[in-house]
Amino acid sequence: MRATCCRFTIALVLASVMQTLALAAAPIRFLPRQVILACPHDSANRQPGAVCAANVLVGGGQTLSGYTFSVRPGTALPPGISLVSSTGIITAEGDTSVLPPADTKRPIYLTVRDDAGRTANGVVTLVVRKQGGSCGCPGLKIAAGPLPLAYAKEPYSVTLALVGPPPSGGLRPSYVWKVAKGSSIPPGLVLDQTRGVLRGTPAPSASRKAYNFSVEVTDTHTRQQASGLYTLYVY
Repeated sequence: MRATCCRFTIALVLASVMQTLALAAAPIRFLPRQVILACPHDSANRQPGAVCAANVLVGGGQTLSGYTFSVRPGTALPPGISLVSSTGIITAEGDTSVLPPADTKRPIYLTVRDDAGRTANGVVTLVVRKQGGSCGCPGLKIAAGPLPLAYAKEPYSVTLALVGPPPSGGLRPSYVWKVAKGSSIPPGLVLDQTRGVLRGTPAPSASRKAYNFSVEVTDTHTRQQASGLYTLYVY
């Protein structure tokens, strides 16, 4: 009886701590609000291997395992576009001739949810940049560059994106991510090796510093590898 009571008390304390953290966390916000897909487009050469992807970036909230994304009820994604709910990556695969006309802007109405159950609605503008040829991406490529600003002592999460053809044989992509040897990410952050999510809470010692680090990714099916350099400033 005493053990059961103790477990119940611990559960209540943990629930209270989670609620306190949720109240203290910064509001969830979408940044930026425009997503650009650079996709192959050739109506005479429709190849199912064509892939293009870009990620929706959000910040704030309370998350240890990443955000959950969904399309708001009553709305729909444009033809040929799909959303990965666990990462916020927007993709176009297969017959890219069904995509919206080049350079047109289409609003996408999304809802994002953090670990504490808090949600935020946002409108993201999708722009498709079409390029000729069958793929335009002969191998894996990391969409490297500057990452959204992080704040010390505030939860942070961003999904690292890549572009590349799917593995042969119709298998779904499967990747392993890691921080390159000799590189350092801000203390308090970790890189999810299977999802490519950089998350955590930057330590106070990371404040007012810029971090330049390399990330490597390996396709577990084809063994293709790619690397990219990121910059993250912690305020």
